[in-house]
Amino acid sequence: MARKRMLSREVIETDNFYSLSKDAQALYLHLNINADDDGFVDNALMTCRMLGINIAAINELVTLGYLIKVNNGVYLIRHWLLNNNKIPNDRYKESIYKEFLDNNIIYDEESENKIYELREPEEQEQDKH
Repeated sequence: MARKRMLSREVIETDNFYSLSKDAQALYLHLNINADDDGFVDNALMTCRMLGINIAAINELVTLGYLIKVNNGVYLIRHWLLNNNKIPNDRYKESIYKEFLDNNIIYDEESENKIYELREPEEQEQDKH
């Protein structure tokens, strides 16, 4: 996992971001630092406890479109590709959740809209066949 992370002003210098509670803002920043090279984070609850933040901040980030809930305790940062430069292949470490990314998320690293989107359930089923 990389030791440096970036944040895009297009994400955090917006009215939408500043409309989040201060707890949700702080949590988002910390989750970006702790995410793996594909944008997955599996220590959101621990991060909340470490910062003294109510876990409701996690739900706020999911509800307002900053995180995608993968399963209990695992989240994907939606703006990961927008926030971070592409990691060189020699430094990239594939996520243990890569299968979820490949099967359930729509993204295009080359497009201008570098935001992870959850596929509709029927799209997920079609891709399995």
